[in-house]
Amino acid sequence: TMFEQMKAYKKKFGDCLVPQRYYPNPQLGTWVHTQRRHFKMHKDGKKSSMTDEKIKNLNSIGFVWSAKVPWKPNVESNDRDESESGENASDYDSNIGTDDGDEDKKTRAI
Repeated sequence: TMFEQMKAYKKKFGDCLVPQRYYPNPQLGTWVHTQRRHFKMHKDGKKSSMTDEKIKNLNSIGFVWSAKVPWKPNVESNDRDESESGENASDYDSNIGTDDGDEDKKTRAI
């Protein structure tokens, strides 16, 4: 089932943040997106396939209902594993808010 695939993804990556365009398993990315959309509809009192039991099951594995995260280049294409440069998607976050870019600007201005 898709729920079992979601649990396997969490076991591999440690979270439930499946990209919508998750190329190794596009159906899982679509399913996760659909769960989030139907959860919102359920919460807003609109007709949806989401049930309290599904919410309980997804919560039990740490499902993330709102995945508003900063844009990360090539997250989907590198399958969250190391890229050829030896960096992975989580390395991108560690550079946010650093002054590294300021040095580049000074160098280019010279």
